[in-house]
Order: sequence, then C-alpha cells, then structure tokens
Amino acid sequence: MKALSLESLVVPPIYSNCYILHDGEHAVIVDPGGLPEEIMQIVRDKNLTVEAILNTHGHVDHIAANAEIRRQTGAPIFVHSKDAEMLNSSLLCGADWCGVPCEEHTHDRELVPGEVCDTGHFRFSVIHTPGHSPGSVCLILPDDKIMFSGDLVFMDSIGRHDLPGGDEQTLMNSLRTFLTLPDDYQVFSGHGAPTTVERERNRNPFLRRL
Repeated sequence: MKALSLESLVVPPIYSNCYILHDGEHAVIVDPGGLPEEIMQIVRDKNLTVEAILNTHGHVDHIAANAEIRRQTGAPIFVHSKDAEMLNSSLLCGADWCGVPCEEHTHDRELVPGEVCDTGHFRFSVIHTPGHSPGSVCLILPDDKIMFSGDLVFMDSIGRHDLPGGDEQTLMNSLRTFLTLPDDYQVFSGHGAPTTVERERNRNPFLRRL
C-alpha cells in the first residue's frame, strides 16, 4: 500500500478546512467549502486523479466548491442522506444567511453509517454523528488511524448545535461515540488545527464532563 499524504486549505470566509488525501496518484477531497481553483491547482500540480468528493455534512462552508470540482474531475459527491437536500438549497445549507455563494447541486452517492465508503483506492468507515446537523458523519481510515470529524469536535472545542437541524443532546451523544475511539487516532476537524482523540479526551473542557 502506498503511503498517504494530506494537503489542507483553509477556506474563507468561515475558515473551514478542506482536505486532499492522496497516495501520490489517487485522491479524495473532503469538504471543499470554497476556493475550487486553488483546490484544483493542487490536484493538477500533483497529477492526481480525484476519486470522490466527500462531505462530512451539508453546511455551505463544507460544500460550496462541490459542483465546480465535480465538473472538472468527474468525481462523485458523497453525503449522508439526511443532509443531501442541503446541497440543493442555498437556504438549507446556510448560503443565503451567511452570504457565501453556493451553486445548488445534487449528490451522487450516500454515505451510509456502519458501512464502508469505497472510492476505489480508499476505504472509509462511516460513523453517523448528528447534532451539528442531522446528517453529520465522521470518516475514518482505521488502518491509518486517520479521522475526518467535520464539525463534531475541534481542538479544545465542539461543534455548535444552534443551527437549523442541530440538537444539543444529540450532539452530546455523538461526542460520547467519539470518546469510544482509540486514543491514537489523528483527528482532522472542519475548523482549526489537527488533534487526537487522546488529547481531546484529556483536555477538551466540553468532553471532560461526559
């Protein structure tokens, strides 16, 4: 198996993280919330074939570049069924109220909790972690101990639950699921710096009370 590399971009104006995971030849793009040309420049510079566009949830700062990247790569868009309608509504995804342009579009495939998302060269375990949004998921590469957590948890913080479709108790339950994962998992969040399950278990004030 080829060694994996991870490129990341911080996408304004909400400063969300977009990730390009690749093996030097094939790639998946996680949460392209904007800057499609900058994302595609990395893809071209590294001569990568994009196999999938993966959305941890349907908020605009994680999906705004989906449509353009699909046009340029032909890669399918994956999202959980409960957030799928957000992609096709500038109101539901939050684009209208936060002023972020977003082309309305549809998804191609669903991320199914408890099943493996197989893009061809990457196999992600899908965990349903609602509370920030109804269809929020975490995507895990168990063999590589890599986790994309979306807006479930951040370094020293957690996702908000006061947006439409959010729920505090549901989010807390999802965070309890997060705490069952191995300590050495690297956590790449939707905002902020990378962290680990162990660090957040021991130092995140919102998790220490669970």
